Amino acid sequence: MSPRLAGFLMAATALAVTGHPAAAQNSNMARARQLASVVDSLEAAGEWRNAIAPLDRLLELVPTDPARLRQRGLFAAWSGDRKRGVVLLRRAVAQRPHNPEYLGALAQVLSWTPATREESARRFAEALGYDSTSVELLVGYADLLSWTAETRDSANALYRRALSRAPAEPRARVGLANLLAWEGQPARALRSYDSVLAGSPDNVEALRGRAVTLNQLGYHSAADRTVQRVRQLAPRDPRLQSVADSAHRATASAVQVSGLARRRKNQLDVNRLTARATGAAGSFKVYGEYEHSALEDGATGFRSEGYGGGARIDHAGLSVRTAGRLRTIRGLDSRQWDGSLDLGWSIGRGFSIAAGASRSPVEESRRAVQGEVDGGQLRGVVHANLAQVTVALHDLPGPFDAEATIQGGRYTGLGLEANRRTALDTRIGLLLNGSQPWVRIGYGFAASRFDYNADLALSQVPAQRGGYFSPAEYWRHQGIVQMSQQFGSRVRWEADARMGREWVRQLEGAVATSRNTAVAYSSLTIRVGTALDLEGRFVYVNAFDAFEMKEFATVVKVYFP
Repeated sequence: MSPRLAGFLMAATALAVTGHPAAAQNSNMARARQLASVVDSLEAAGEWRNAIAPLDRLLELVPTDPARLRQRGLFAAWSGDRKRGVVLLRRAVAQRPHNPEYLGALAQVLSWTPATREESARRFAEALGYDSTSVELLVGYADLLSWTAETRDSANALYRRALSRAPAEPRARVGLANLLAWEGQPARALRSYDSVLAGSPDNVEALRGRAVTLNQLGYHSAADRTVQRVRQLAPRDPRLQSVADSAHRATASAVQVSGLARRRKNQLDVNRLTARATGAAGSFKVYGEYEHSALEDGATGFRSEGYGGGARIDHAGLSVRTAGRLRTIRGLDSRQWDGSLDLGWSIGRGFSIAAGASRSPVEESRRAVQGEVDGGQLRGVVHANLAQVTVALHDLPGPFDAEATIQGGRYTGLGLEANRRTALDTRIGLLLNGSQPWVRIGYGFAASRFDYNADLALSQVPAQRGGYFSPAEYWRHQGIVQMSQQFGSRVRWEADARMGREWVRQLEGAVATSRNTAVAYSSLTIRVGTALDLEGRFVYVNAFDAFEMKEFATVVKVYFP
């Protein structure tokens, strides 16, 4: 505390000593003026907590002073005693019922509690009736309305009214950025926060919002750095912890164990256990992994084991991911390998491009995984060797988003002819609600073709009998509904449902058949403390009368400091 502020406190203490000769000679009004000077000086210096004691003494002398009642009510609310704060602010309003400043202060504190927000809205509207140009009232009322999706258009209008009076008003500019973030437009919100911070680099509200949107966009290392800056400026900020937890989980070293059970009609069933250890240093991650699988096709089962690892780095909108694995399959002499390399670039203004290549096992039949002797030769053990390019627009007006992926490559295997595959997958979506619950609808179209059909029931050529789904032509239209809901700070639920129609032409020149298709996905994540996540996932796929799959997975993940 500065010497000047210490002097104010000493003066306030002296005034409170009733037996002091000088104090006894002063009138109550003189003592009140001296206390008021101390209180106002402390508040102006940001030492409002130290101003509470002299202010209480002042109110003993002037118990009906509306300005001091308002001041003490705000101090009480800021200290966490909102109930007392509201009582004192109501007393101030009773003294000056038409004063917009007092009405606005009461409305502000009422807005902090859901049960009193309806009255808060009435008080703000009443205050603006007396002073429609007050930037403080316009921004306070807009902040209140921004918390509810149904009133965010009104909040937007109020923020813009405030900016028309004070174009540089940071609270209004941050409020508009918050609206963009809550409406599911994090890229635009980030640009708005950065615009505020360019002129006011220590604005805590803008920094906190920036950290949230960086997490949403996947820039977790940058989010963590922003969180640390907020902690320097506002170490007691109660709203920062969830943002910090999200950034920490994405950038921390961790160990996870997951289990998967997959059941498919007329195909291999899979039970799989995976253990992974991840080390992280800022935006760089490296991991090692062990996988044990039990596969069954209704007859006898067989097992496989895999060891692998990978790395990932994210920096300034660029991301690089690489992975590799060696796999041993019981009954097969040679080890099999698979892996991937992916590059991503977030160019800005909601536009990103990604390219990658992968080699992955095809686990649809015993022949595709373990191989079978056919025509005197081992055939099967199929891998999909594919490259792809994805272009995504995340920030279209509406807010719409769109994505298109082109994929091409070959399916190869032991004793098999290479089977070329080309595919196109597109989607467009519309965000209906960007807050809670998050809701998005969309439309998707997918098409693919193979050089030949490797299905065991359709191919008569041994070198083409790979045992996997590979029609001459396939295309699908689907409607999409996606939702997510956060329950408190520890539970998150996500769901994705898709339904439409698909067409399959099994052989070149044959008639295409069509059928309904549906896909449902749901996940539930529970955060136990700051270092443990529990997750359950369920996937259901049904191409009616042709294919059905059910998959359930559980994940236990422990994070290190």
